Amino acid sequence: MACSSSSVALKLEELLTCSICRDSFTNPRILPCYHSFCQRCLERVPQNKKNEVYYLSCPVCRNDAEIPKEGFPTSFFINNLKDMQDSIVLIDCFDHKKPLDLFCDKCNTLICSTCAVSHKGHGYQDINLCYGKHRVKLEECLEKVKAKEDKIKKKEFVKSLNDREKEIIERGAKIKKEIHDTTEKLIANLRCSEEKLIKQADNITYYKVQSLSKQKESAEAILSQLKCQRDLLSEILQEDIHQQVFMLDKFCAETTKYIDEINLDELNPNKNADFVLNKKARAPACTCMSIGEIIEIKALERFKVEIDSTQWHSKNKISFQLSMVKVKDSSLLNVSESFLQCSLVQNDRPNELIVATVARNAARPGVYTIKCEIKVTNAYTVKLQLDDFIFEDTPMIAPINPYLFNVTAVQKIPGFCLPHAIAINDDSANHIAVVEKDGVTILNKEIVKENSFKMEGGKICGAAITKNFVLVSSIKGIQKIRMDEGTPKVMPLKIRKPHGIAISPATGQVYFADSGHHCVQVLKPDLTFSHSFGKEGPQNGNFTKPYDVAVDSRGYVYVTDSCSNRIQKFNSDGAFQIQFCIPENFKCPRFIAVDNEGYVYVSQKKSSHLSIFTSDGVFICFFDIEGVDGEDIHVCGYPTGLAFDRDGSLYVCDSENVIKCKKKKEIVI
Repeated sequence: MACSSSSVALKLEELLTCSICRDSFTNPRILPCYHSFCQRCLERVPQNKKNEVYYLSCPVCRNDAEIPKEGFPTSFFINNLKDMQDSIVLIDCFDHKKPLDLFCDKCNTLICSTCAVSHKGHGYQDINLCYGKHRVKLEECLEKVKAKEDKIKKKEFVKSLNDREKEIIERGAKIKKEIHDTTEKLIANLRCSEEKLIKQADNITYYKVQSLSKQKESAEAILSQLKCQRDLLSEILQEDIHQQVFMLDKFCAETTKYIDEINLDELNPNKNADFVLNKKARAPACTCMSIGEIIEIKALERFKVEIDSTQWHSKNKISFQLSMVKVKDSSLLNVSESFLQCSLVQNDRPNELIVATVARNAARPGVYTIKCEIKVTNAYTVKLQLDDFIFEDTPMIAPINPYLFNVTAVQKIPGFCLPHAIAINDDSANHIAVVEKDGVTILNKEIVKENSFKMEGGKICGAAITKNFVLVSSIKGIQKIRMDEGTPKVMPLKIRKPHGIAISPATGQVYFADSGHHCVQVLKPDLTFSHSFGKEGPQNGNFTKPYDVAVDSRGYVYVTDSCSNRIQKFNSDGAFQIQFCIPENFKCPRFIAVDNEGYVYVSQKKSSHLSIFTSDGVFICFFDIEGVDGEDIHVCGYPTGLAFDRDGSLYVCDSENVIKCKKKKEIVI
């Protein structure tokens, strides 16, 4: 085979030479820096190990390259160049030893005149004729290479990559320093805590040991004195000299008196090994770490257990808040919940222990949430133990859970346009006023429509009804509609944005929420102004746009304050009584009603649940309106207005209907 060398062939030979072994590439591998070497040459390059990862330094540019577990990838660029070299260095035909002076377009290869016979019909031609076309292709390819090279140089990608690499390395070094500094700080804090606790343990130990040492010295002194007296008396009795026996009468009396004065209780150890290390819980992001604190069990006697905010969660499950309060200054004892054991005992069944779980209240240090299951409403005793110390028993009355999951929808009353508030009068007629989008519809106790009144003046918010008239609140004000006339008349009151209205069954007074003035206004039974209570503010007794009002049979007034997310109770004169204990997932109370037994029902904004509270503000449960077996009665959208009739049935408005609900007679307690 005749071969000739050219500048192209020489350049290819240079590109295809490994810079380590200086020989042609064998199984070429490429590094991340784009330098290629023989695989066996790379295996001989020294390796470094950093953080369980192996690296090697490129023999050309000295950049570190992480060694992949599967090895460096094959350099297909080098392999392609090797194929190109084989085709370029051949000038004569390998089979016929004739010049390669023809080019076959179909096979895209150089052939000789003898090869042309086997390429007949392929459209081959003299290389001199088609050389220009193929040269243009190479020139176009060269231009693309130059353009891409110029673009990369112009945008300074290499510089940007170097700068970014430097930035990443600096950031990594900075983070490593932060990690080191933070670790050192945590270690220093732990060492500081260790020294403090060791000093505290030493002080407590020294104090207790010193006290015991004094007792021991006293006991040893008494024993020494008694030994001397014993030896003397034994010796005299042994010698049996009559005169000495008579002469020691006074000594015997003094010895007897000394013995009687010895108080053996004072010789009992007055100090106990009752101090423990309380390992307090730590937040993950806490930078000031502490091992814990040492607590003397004896000091726990100065604390008492207090209980607050009992809540029902399901049929038998309750939870309540518990804290250990120091009698002297009311400070709270804050310990890890893992040290606390809590249980309940029903007073009339002292042998039945109800185990409870203890969880720390993250928002209130020193307050713990206790959860357990009870079977009946009764008086209970809460027992709390911290390590080996048992706190004094604490009494607790579990609140009644009267109708949990027993409020059932029995009738859907359709035919309304966006009903959102409802009122029922307290007499035997049981008239029902349903507030709709643009008016009020009156139903009798058989749920039959008796009348309807169209209203003007904007959105209607609430209503109250007696046997003679209906009071309606709207943006226009408070309007009175007589049953026998039907014409709304605006009452002359100084109000702004009135909302819920309620009439007291005890006094006949009318209460309405004046959200514009942030108060509750009170009218006399003759509908003349009496007084108002509350003003804007977060304090007890004040409001931020009160929403609805309800009055129970004893005349107590309940007000929902949506913007402040609270419910408050007042007496009939408007004196603040209590603020309800709101559960965590209770948001934006809206309409409110009180049943015949004094339980308070509340709807929330955009919530499918209704909530039940005791009249003392203790949360009982959430529940959803559901139909009886076989009947598909459910709330469309969210429940809004609420009202109870004389028989104790609950009426609930939704976006389309009024739903009548009954309580089952079986009371869960």
